Amino acid sequence: MTWGLSWRRRLFDWEKDLEVQLLMLLSTVKWNRDLLDWWVWVEGDTESYTIGAGYRALEESNPSSGGPWFKQI
Repeated sequence: MTWGLSWRRRLFDWEKDLEVQLLMLLSTVKWNRDLLDWWVWVEGDTESYTIGAGYRALEESNPSSGGPWFKQI
C-alpha cells in the first residue's frame, strides 16, 4: 500500500525527518481485510460513548490539569 499524505502547509526541515519516520512506521503495518476492527468505550455504564461519560473520564483522570476552562465544559 502506498500512502499519499498531503499537508496543509510546507513542512519545516525537522518535520520532514518526522514524516520519513512516520512513513517507515506505516510501511511495517500488515493489513488484514478479513479481520473486523472496532473500538469499545469501557469508561461508561454501556459500550456506547456519551459526552457525560467522556467528561467524567477526563475529570477523574486528572481534574487539576484542565484549569478553569475544564469546569466550563
